[in-house]
Amino acid sequence: SGDIGWGFVVLGANPTASVLYAQGQWDDIEKAWPINEKELIVSLYAALMIGSKFKDFFVLEAIDNTVAQQVARTNKSSSLRLRKLQRARANVHRIHRWLAHQQRIASKDNDLADSLSRYDDDAFQAAIHRRGLEPEQFVLLPPSQIARQIIKDLLSQVTNANGN
Repeated sequence: SGDIGWGFVVLGANPTASVLYAQGQWDDIEKAWPINEKELIVSLYAALMIGSKFKDFFVLEAIDNTVAQQVARTNKSSSLRLRKLQRARANVHRIHRWLAHQQRIASKDNDLADSLSRYDDDAFQAAIHRRGLEPEQFVLLPPSQIARQIIKDLLSQVTNANGN
């Protein structure tokens, strides 16, 4: 997640398998949200988009934001939006029978998703090459307006409850 947009990459255990990815831009309201909230929005968005494709999976989620990671692990936050996002994500994990684990990833190792969030195609292609992957393996997921609307509705409930 970044100031411009967001991106996520689904890397499987098989290095020759397809690699799913998605990216998008924040709208004007979302741009003003704290980065920790944006990180969990991307996490929830990814779970909503790919959950039906992968049932009964162990999911290792790499997060380069330590606060978002801590919130994801402990389900504790002073922010109503962060708590709401975490609960929604946990529910999606349960629905798809995922065993999910969050792990810190060094920012330098987050080169694929980070370049997507900045809309930097040259950096994305360079990261693919550095990892020894083939560009043909990468499959861009179409935007999910349904997932996006679910998140917006969820967060508007929190915003309205806070009077913000």
